[in-house]
Amino acid sequence: LKPFSQSDLAADDISSISDVGQGHPIAEILGDAAKSYMVNLAFVLSINIPLNWGKEAIPFLAHFKGDMALAFVNSAFFCGLFTPLFSSCFIGKGVAAGKIEPPDRDSVSKSCLRCCLLGRGLALRCIFLSLFDVLVFGGSTIALGKLICGSDSVCELPVYAFLAIISVWSVPVQLVTSLGNFTSVAHLARERFPTCGVHLAASQEASVSLQAALTFLAALFSDGALQGPP
Repeated sequence: LKPFSQSDLAADDISSISDVGQGHPIAEILGDAAKSYMVNLAFVLSINIPLNWGKEAIPFLAHFKGDMALAFVNSAFFCGLFTPLFSSCFIGKGVAAGKIEPPDRDSVSKSCLRCCLLGRGLALRCIFLSLFDVLVFGGSTIALGKLICGSDSVCELPVYAFLAIISVWSVPVQLVTSLGNFTSVAHLARERFPTCGVHLAASQEASVSLQAALTFLAALFSDGALQGPP
């Protein structure tokens, strides 16, 4: 039997046990963003494929009539509109079950988004995120496209290339939108589900007990315990 010393139980391994029962914020946000991305992408493709069916190319800017600029703006708008509608309920349930920990109150109070996003309900959150996505992502994309095209009167792409670009372009839009909605819902759910702290405290208490048990076992099987009395 090889002696087992307490040093064999790494401090990092013990401290990582304290995360038992709590969803990692990054993993939760990415999971929520992935589900919302699939829904929004399916909607975007279901609109743009029929509209451009049979076309070989699509212009970038043609007075917002069947062009790529309109497609980017619509994609950004519906991303901000649909994300809170589809994911807010699941985020709230995660907070109520203790799987998601709400953001720190002090951080929320110091945030510049506390008035327009973090403290708002579903309807205002949808409006804000939709307008934000259109102005930031839609506006910047149109400006960049105009810069690339320059004065070229014919600036277009094959339809399949446009569909691939808008699919990739939607990823950062979805990540930013999901991050804002996730933080807002988790913050508001703290007031709607006051028992969420009980679940989190219980999971933390269980983690501390498990950590103490492992520390005891490490001491029990330490070098001194295995050597016996002199």
